[in-house]
Amino acid sequence: MVKTAPLHIVLTIMFLLLGLAMPLLPAGSYVWVSMLCPALFGTLLCSILCGIPYAMIAGAAVPLLSGLLYGEAGTWIDALPMTLALTAGGLVSGIIYRQLTTSVGAGITGVLTFGIVLAATKVILCFRAGDYYTLDMFMNEAVTGIWPGLAACIVGIPVLTSIFRKAGIMRVLRHEKDER
Repeated sequence: MVKTAPLHIVLTIMFLLLGLAMPLLPAGSYVWVSMLCPALFGTLLCSILCGIPYAMIAGAAVPLLSGLLYGEAGTWIDALPMTLALTAGGLVSGIIYRQLTTSVGAGITGVLTFGIVLAATKVILCFRAGDYYTLDMFMNEAVTGIWPGLAACIVGIPVLTSIFRKAGIMRVLRHEKDER
């Protein structure tokens, strides 16, 4: 039996670095890459490959470390909702995957949870600051701005999980039956 804790830790760090490395890309490509939601993609994939606690750690750490390292998501109005949304997305997708062992359901519920928690926390923070978070603001930010990332998560997570399962990686990481 392979000890999986060190593998899970290394993979979690890799997914965390995926979200942190994107601002280091050339200036023109950052907008397009950020639309692909590398932090969300990494967190959801981490929840399926490594499990819930690892995904929650990776999801919580990316926005906070990004704010510290690069000054991005540095305001509470951005960092706190993103941290809560990524953590909740990792938690829910991990629970769905554990119960149903379907990465399609895990990807979709993770994306939906991310959007709901992100909107809810922004509404609360804006309200506390005496401002309003309108539906138009939400549509511009969460739907129009990151739809390629949402699509990449919903399509890419099941495809990668299927590839990992056929390669036997899921058997090692999650102690699942081999489908070869």
